[in-house]
Amino acid sequence: MCTNETNMNQAEILLEYLDDSLALQCRWSHKLAHALENTNSENLSDKLHSVGVSLLDAREALSEAKLSLYEMSHQTTPPAVKLM
Repeated sequence: MCTNETNMNQAEILLEYLDDSLALQCRWSHKLAHALENTNSENLSDKLHSVGVSLLDAREALSEAKLSLYEMSHQTTPPAVKLM
């Protein structure tokens, strides 16, 4: 299905790719934060934990975007297009 010159299937695949990438970054920031807890880098560890929380927030927003894409791709009427 193609809407507004955007292939919805391709957009869904790209959103999945972004989600997988964010999940990987979240996992690595968490591992690194724990690895640094027992060193003199507690400040860095805390910052990496904050990064992990931000990445989880980003994944949540991405999940909402995927839901919106799904709803949009299953509309019975095509979206209105305005020519400029």
